[in-house]
Amino acid sequence: MIDRAFLEGMSLGVIIVNDRSIITYANKKACKLFNQARDGLVGAALFNLPRFQFSDFFHLKYDKVRSSGEPEEFEESLSSNRRWKYNLSSDGAGVAIMVDDISEIWLNIE
Repeated sequence: MIDRAFLEGMSLGVIIVNDRSIITYANKKACKLFNQARDGLVGAALFNLPRFQFSDFFHLKYDKVRSSGEPEEFEESLSSNRRWKYNLSSDGAGVAIMVDDISEIWLNIE
């Protein structure tokens, strides 16, 4: 079991969802990235967040991780000036999502 204090101190956003895609944990960075209070994330359905829309591509990757158990790492742009990096993994009971806003790095490369 990973220590929650460790997850809170991570520079990446961490969201853990159960087998019904309900968020059971979100660290401080995830709350900041998704512009939500923790109580607005925990208990919410992952794909029904009021201020954030996941792409169809994310849905496909998420479903693949849930069914295969194999981790997936990918990047995607959700708008012309925002780029996100995701790492999804599953233990068979749920999915851990690590996310970072890499927009600044990505814009400096172009």
